[in-house]
Amino acid sequence: MKKFLAIFLLVLFLPFVNISATTYDDTGNAGYNPTESKETELAGGVTHIKAKGYTIRNNQDYSQQVNVLQMKTRENAKVATWAIRNSSGTGYTRNTVATIAKDYEKHHPGWKVVGAMNADQYYFGYGNGLTADGTAQFQPQPYYPMIADYEKWFAITATPYNNGHVVGFLNDGSEDQLLYQNAGWNYKGEDKVEIAGLFLTITKEDATYRFEIENFNKKPNDGESSIFSPYYVDKKVPDLPVTGDLFIVEEADLAYTSNSKTYTAVKPHNENAFFGKGKISTRINSSVLLKQGQFAIETKNPELLEVLEVGDYVLAQFEFEGKLNEVESAIGFHKIMRVDDKDKPMTGSYNETLYPRAMFGRKSDGTIVFVTVDGRQATKGMNGVNMEEANAILKHYGVVEAYQLDGGGSVTMVVRNGDKFETVNSPSDGQDRAVLSALLFVVKDVEVENNIEVTSNKISFDINILDPKVSKLYINFNGETKEIKDGKIEFTNLTPNTPYTYQFISEKDGELIPDVEVHTIYTAKREPKFNYLSLFDNGDNILCDAIFDDLDGAVTYIRVTIGDESKNIFSKPINFQKTQDLDLRNIQITYRYDLNNGKGETTIDVNKANVCADLKVVMDSIRNLISNEIKSIYN
Repeated sequence: MKKFLAIFLLVLFLPFVNISATTYDDTGNAGYNPTESKETELAGGVTHIKAKGYTIRNNQDYSQQVNVLQMKTRENAKVATWAIRNSSGTGYTRNTVATIAKDYEKHHPGWKVVGAMNADQYYFGYGNGLTADGTAQFQPQPYYPMIADYEKWFAITATPYNNGHVVGFLNDGSEDQLLYQNAGWNYKGEDKVEIAGLFLTITKEDATYRFEIENFNKKPNDGESSIFSPYYVDKKVPDLPVTGDLFIVEEADLAYTSNSKTYTAVKPHNENAFFGKGKISTRINSSVLLKQGQFAIETKNPELLEVLEVGDYVLAQFEFEGKLNEVESAIGFHKIMRVDDKDKPMTGSYNETLYPRAMFGRKSDGTIVFVTVDGRQATKGMNGVNMEEANAILKHYGVVEAYQLDGGGSVTMVVRNGDKFETVNSPSDGQDRAVLSALLFVVKDVEVENNIEVTSNKISFDINILDPKVSKLYINFNGETKEIKDGKIEFTNLTPNTPYTYQFISEKDGELIPDVEVHTIYTAKREPKFNYLSLFDNGDNILCDAIFDDLDGAVTYIRVTIGDESKNIFSKPINFQKTQDLDLRNIQITYRYDLNNGKGETTIDVNKANVCADLKVVMDSIRNLISNEIKSIYN
C-alpha cells in the first residue's frame, strides 16, 4: 500500500536524464537527438517533457529546446479551445496563453487548466494581406474556423485560399480522436467543411428549440426568419436601421459579423458569418437603430413566432454538416505535418526556415500531444527547426498525426504551478506574446460535498461523493494518503494554527486520478484566556494594557472601560485620564477572538476585570473610594 500511495504527489519531478538516440524524418534528411530530458507528471494525468538536444540537417548539428505536453482524454479530462471576449461583447482580445487559461477557468467552474499552448494564426490588422492583415475588417480573428464550448465562434474561414484547415477534438479517449476537415471555399475533397446554415437555438427553463434562419440583414419572406446586426464598413460599425416586428437582444453576451460579402476585400463569393448570443430584452413593431453588439430577430415562421418571447436566451450561429457540428472544441491550423504515421511532404520558404514551431497531434493510442520548439535564440541553444526537423521531433515522441499551429514569437507553452501558470518554453519575443486563442488540457476534479470540522488539533472530513463513477476516494493529507471509508475520515494530533494541505484522489475503472487542486486548510487557534488588566501611573494618565494567554494570536478586538471613558487597545498600551471615578473593583473589558474554525468571532464581556495595578493607582483608587463614601454620608 505504501508503494501505491507514494505516487500521489501533485508533481513528480525526474531530473534531467542523459539519453542518446537519433530519430530521422521519413526523408532521412533531418534527425533529432534529445541529449537531456526531464519528465514531470502533472496533476490530472498530464505529462510534461522538457528536452535539450540537437537536430541534424545537412550534416550539421543545431541545438534545440523542445517542450511536450501529453494527456489521454477521458470523461473529466479533455482538450479545450478558448479566447477571451472583449468587454463590449463585440469580439475578442489578444492575451497571453496564461491569461487565456485563467479566463477559461473563470467561465468553467470546477475545471482546471493543467497545461496550454498557443493555437491558430490570427489577423490583427485591416486590409488584404496575409500575416498582418485580413480579408475582412473584423479583427482579431483566426485564419480558420474555431469552435469553443460547442459554439461556432468562427464558422466560416476568413482565409479561403485553397485550404481552410480545421481539426475537431472528439475527446472520447479513442485512438483516432482528431477530426480533420478542410474549410477552403474552393476545396472539393470528401473532408470538406459543409455549412448547414444559420440556426437559432432558444433556451427556456423547460425546453430547448432550434430553428433555421434563412436570411441575414435581409427582410424575411413568408415562412422565413431573419437576423439583423450591424457590421464593419470602412473600419467602423455604423448603426443599422431596421423596421419590423423585432425581438431584440440589446445587451448581447456576444454579437459580431466576422466576415461578409458586403465588405470583404478579396473574394467575391464570401459568405456572411454572424455569431450572437444573449437574452431577448424587448419586442417592438416599429423602426429601430441597432448598435454594435446588438442583434434582432424578425420571423414570419408561425412555429418560431409561437415559441419566441422576451426573456428567452438565444444563440445564433452558422452550423456545419456532419460530425464537426457535434464537437465541443475545434481549432484551425497552418500545415498538416504527419498523417497515418507518415510525414507530409512540404515545400516553400516558410517550411525551410529555421523557426520556432508549435504543433499538436496524437499518438497511436490516442494520447493527445502538444509540442513546442524554441528558436531565434541560437546563443541560448535554441535554433528553431524547419519542417523536416519538426517531423523528426514529432516522430521521436510517437506522434502519428500532427498539425502545425501559429509559429514564431507566438509559440508559448505554460503549465500549472499551484494557482499560477508557468511558461516552460522560451518565447522568441523575450516575453509571452499576446495571442488570440489557445489549446488547453483541462481536467475536472472529482465532485464532492465536503463538510469539514476543525479544532486546534484535529480535522475531520464528512464527504459525499457526487460522481457515481468513482468507486473509491482517497485523500492525500499533508503527504499521508488514506482511503475515505463510509464518507468519513479524520486526522488527529495536529499542531494548532498550522496550515495543512489535502488533495482528493479518485478511482475510476481501476485508474487512480489525483485532483488538480491542492487545498490548504488551517487547524484552529487555541482559545485565548484573559488574565488581568495592567494599570500603571504615568503621571497625568494611567497606562492600561490587557494581558492574555493568546498563544496563536486569536484575539481580534479589546475594549476597556474605566469610569466614563472607553478605549480600544490595539498593539500597545493606551492612556486613560485620571478621574475621581476610578474604582479598581468596577473596570470592564470586552474582547473578541476568532479561532479560525469557521465559526466566526466570539465576544466576551468581563464586567469586573481582574486588575494588577501599581501602588499609586491603588492608592488613588482607595482615596477616591473613601472620598466618595464621605460625600455620600453628608449628602
